[in-house]
Amino acid sequence: MRTDNSYTSPLVYIIAIFLAYHMLTMPFLTSYELADSGPSWLGLDISWQLTLNYANLHNWTWGKDIAYTYGPLGFLSTRIGWGVSRWIFLSFDLLLAVNFFYVFKDFLKASASKLTGTLILIVAVLLMNTSHGTDLSWLLLFFIYFWLYKAYNEPSNASFIMLILLTSIAFYIKVNTGLISILFFVAHLVLLYFADKLSVLKALIILLSLASTIFLSAWLLNVYLPGYIMSAYELIKGYGSVMYLDNGEISVERNIGTLYHAMKYLLIIYFIYIVLKGKFVQLFFVAICGAYILMLKQQSYLRGDIQHLSEFFCYGPLVLLTGNLLHYKNNTQKLFSAAILFILTLSLFFKTEYNKKIGQLYEERFCNTKEYFKQFSENKIDSHHFAPDKRYIPASILNKIGDKSIDIFPWDSEYIIENQLNYTPRPVFQSFTAYTPYLQKINYDFYNSNAPEYIIYDFDAIDNRCAFNDESMLNMFIIKNYELADTFTSNERIRALLKKKNIIKPLIFNKIGEKKIQLTDEIPTVAGSNYIRIDVKLNSKGKSVAFRLRPPGINISFTAPNEHNRIYRTSPELLKAG
Repeated sequence: MRTDNSYTSPLVYIIAIFLAYHMLTMPFLTSYELADSGPSWLGLDISWQLTLNYANLHNWTWGKDIAYTYGPLGFLSTRIGWGVSRWIFLSFDLLLAVNFFYVFKDFLKASASKLTGTLILIVAVLLMNTSHGTDLSWLLLFFIYFWLYKAYNEPSNASFIMLILLTSIAFYIKVNTGLISILFFVAHLVLLYFADKLSVLKALIILLSLASTIFLSAWLLNVYLPGYIMSAYELIKGYGSVMYLDNGEISVERNIGTLYHAMKYLLIIYFIYIVLKGKFVQLFFVAICGAYILMLKQQSYLRGDIQHLSEFFCYGPLVLLTGNLLHYKNNTQKLFSAAILFILTLSLFFKTEYNKKIGQLYEERFCNTKEYFKQFSENKIDSHHFAPDKRYIPASILNKIGDKSIDIFPWDSEYIIENQLNYTPRPVFQSFTAYTPYLQKINYDFYNSNAPEYIIYDFDAIDNRCAFNDESMLNMFIIKNYELADTFTSNERIRALLKKKNIIKPLIFNKIGEKKIQLTDEIPTVAGSNYIRIDVKLNSKGKSVAFRLRPPGINISFTAPNEHNRIYRTSPELLKAG
């Protein structure tokens, strides 16, 4: 019998290839239907998803013309095929399949019990969605963690090439994922140097290769890197305090807590074990696994809807397949393997409580692969089927607009896209995401220098926020520099067509006072003032709650003479913006 570590049983390859083959993304492309009735937020997601493709088609500069957390490769996450060759999607899916193959092969090879290892992989495969969607960022981050661990144990050019490729792709799909990946990549190179596994020269060559790939890709993908990174940072910074939902998903959140603590204690036990073994280098990989689990838990809790909460069940335990928990091939490994199998099975049980049953998950994963290639062969046209009837604008309004530049408030760019108008939006093109002073300023600056001729305006907001406060400075600019040209009703809502005045006048702010108050105090309006900025900071308890769960909610109450209080949701960053 072969006993050397370099030998890999053919059965391991067969299982890894079989499972990786069934990890192809289904459906091949996203099919979508535009909602033309019901709450306006029903058109919110498809609006930003199609706008990402529209930005690429019209050569917008990412970081200048458009500011978003998703980047020019965001279509790989949304799977919207408009303007994108099907061969790009196929190539990317094959790249994912290759990564899955290496993950499965290495995990099985490291497993003392091939049966336990195979069961773990089958459960993991059932846990993941057949179409990763917005979870693609977590999947790529997991792959990057896997290659970091592999590059430490078996340093090779192939591992570093894959790391550079995945990190660059992640960076241009979603900026925050890319930045986190770069941070851990650099830390990993430092670790390899101090472990005498990498020379300074080679580390510099790898870093230069990563930087060159990112800069070259920025040129090819039309990205202005400073603006791309800064706007994404601001979007991430303001997200938590304003975008969380309290949907009352108590049982689901409790299950997430149970699963999170199970993984946390497993990592703590392994941490103690490797400290006792004196293998302190392994602490780095425990740390990045812990960071992955913590970040995913935070995102799940922040938004609080079932879609984001379910991400933790599907992709949280995935990081346990990195391989570091199987580092020691002894009886202790069997205990860690059993713990991993238990955690993944528990996660699958939690997923099936609110989602599809195991039989349906099995059928979708293992019985539909032929459908993937059928859909690939049928998707030869990368065009968008325009549906102006779903975003109805009367002919008289369209005639007024003509080919003039136009923007839309608060978010439904579909009105402009479906009617093929001259879309010239502010960089943060959806009002509800302009929730920091910086983001509101870049929108204001855009209008101050390049205001579109027309605006389709709907006074609306999400999550019980005040519509005027979502972009308060820009709203004041619009009041001053636009006039009502017409109105129309579409999708059960009255919308205004605003026309730019001949002379644009910027806003002028003069500070007339400053006052320190308690959070619950009333703020009286001062004669002659029409704009207030409020600086609210979390105390130590608030910061603790924000770290452990989500930032505490803040409401603002507006009181007018002879009227009831109007209470709206807000956030520290929104209040700071004004």
